[in-house]
Amino acid sequence: MANVDYTTDQIVELVLRLPNEQKKEVLIALASESQQGRGERMALGEAELRRLSAARGLDWERMSEDEREAFADTLIHEDRPCGS
Repeated sequence: MANVDYTTDQIVELVLRLPNEQKKEVLIALASESQQGRGERMALGEAELRRLSAARGLDWERMSEDEREAFADTLIHEDRPCGS
């Protein structure tokens, strides 16, 4: 069987031509595939947050949810100057 390469725009156009029920099947398949890697991505993200907090002398396990959120916010904004 020959391989055919399609651009993203071509694939989107093909999907848009499908009847609604088939569009729904495509959407469900894409969502399902996306969910499969979610747990792994979350575990990697949490491991990185633990590592970064330890590097700053913080104990991720003892931090409250509010402290964790504040820590993550600090990480997100640490390279941006804060305007007064």
